[in-house]
Amino acid sequence: QVRHTAAIRKTSSHHPDIWINQATIGLNTDHDHDGHFSNFSITLDVDTHLVASAVYAVLYLSLEDDHWLEYAVSNNFIVRGSGPYDAFTIEADLESGYPSGYYNQFIEIYDAHSHEFLLSHGPGDSHALYGLPFESSHHDNRFTLSSDITLSFTGTGSSDFAFILPVVLLWGYRRWKR
Repeated sequence: QVRHTAAIRKTSSHHPDIWINQATIGLNTDHDHDGHFSNFSITLDVDTHLVASAVYAVLYLSLEDDHWLEYAVSNNFIVRGSGPYDAFTIEADLESGYPSGYYNQFIEIYDAHSHEFLLSHGPGDSHALYGLPFESSHHDNRFTLSSDITLSFTGTGSSDFAFILPVVLLWGYRRWKR
């Protein structure tokens, strides 16, 4: 469920036993090639001093420093030590409600068992989470080019068979090649 929030629980926070080593954004889909993406992924490499810890992430977007909008809550995932092998990826499709613009990303990490807030990570912690070019998929117009050939014969004159036959044969050959 998506909800608008006027403020994040913490603007910046660090936990002594758990931290976000890296948060990377993958820009995936831009159908209209305008530089604003309607599908993206965020990969979180959360590390810990503990043997293992179950956590989940709450993700927010803010259009050009406006109010934060919660857009996703991850499933629980296990963090093991400080290696890169426990990275967790969330793929997001922005379907509606996101006009074209530059968005900031904010992440909150919670304990999966107690739901205790552990830490946050945002544009102040990583420039990779600032000014991301996003838009809803309904703003991301999809243009398709058709390779079908349509022949239309109109007019009042007459055409002889010698002219029409090569055109029809060429059309048939191109359809056969597909």
